[in-house]
Amino acid sequence: MAPLRHSTERAFLLLILRLTIAIVLGSVTAAMTNPVGSSMTRETFEGLSSLAQEGFRITQRLTRAIGGEGMLLAQVMEEGLSDASRHRARVLLFESQGKWMRLVRSEEFPWAQLVKIDDIDRDGNLELVFQVSTGGNCWTCNYVQIWSVRREGVVSVLSPETFQTVEDLDGDGIVEALALDTRWEDYSGLCHACSPKFERVFRPVQGRWVEASQSYTQHYQKSLDALLERLGREEKESGSSWDDYRMGTLISILLHRIQLGQATEGWREFDARVENWRGSMLSSAPEQRAHLDEVLNRLRIDLAR
Repeated sequence: MAPLRHSTERAFLLLILRLTIAIVLGSVTAAMTNPVGSSMTRETFEGLSSLAQEGFRITQRLTRAIGGEGMLLAQVMEEGLSDASRHRARVLLFESQGKWMRLVRSEEFPWAQLVKIDDIDRDGNLELVFQVSTGGNCWTCNYVQIWSVRREGVVSVLSPETFQTVEDLDGDGIVEALALDTRWEDYSGLCHACSPKFERVFRPVQGRWVEASQSYTQHYQKSLDALLERLGREEKESGSSWDDYRMGTLISILLHRIQLGQATEGWREFDARVENWRGSMLSSAPEQRAHLDEVLNRLRIDLAR
């Protein structure tokens, strides 16, 4: 663990230690104040006490100074670590000012992982960014959440089960939110891991997240280059025969070409590889040919809309 650089942070961790001891010994007042004088509100203490009694344990924390002796502290407390079927994660956000620390927001998820505390949209408010997972096998089962700390309280600024990550794509200090286009998940009978992937880009505009995919050419070109490299590497290693994984990659390449205004080149590239695959198929594999034709027919219909 990194050295504690903030006296309020040290005080908080001492409070947590005293809280644990107090629960064991049955003493509430013993845990309300720590040796350096910082105190929790009773509401905060009772909330933590309840979680500890249910078996929750601290597994992650982040801190951010907010001027003077103020601090934001986020932590994840987890329960059921030995049994994934009943696992729970509680994300807690604390604010301290002077000697008092209070819990400003708490919410439970199946799984959670803290990412950072930062002013991600340069509006003067700090945000807690964290990843959430429902434990399911779907794209929207893993998503990013953002809590913004404002004068009126802590508010969520992203819809749940929508965006998979946030990233500053253009280097302007303001993050963009990326959402996988779920129209392509499990596409036309391809295996889930083989699904074509295409991200839509959103940016904050006056408190709303607005799609702005057309403005991020460099991002899509970088993704396209990575897809082409992967497909070329796979063909070099194991030939140019058809399989679901390669079809998913090839459709992803086509979607990126279309996004970049290279539809003609994209379709020419796509058709050439498909014909190569078709030529390599054995006449004794009618089901494989039928599956390929099914995917192609649906793709042309969907992209013509």
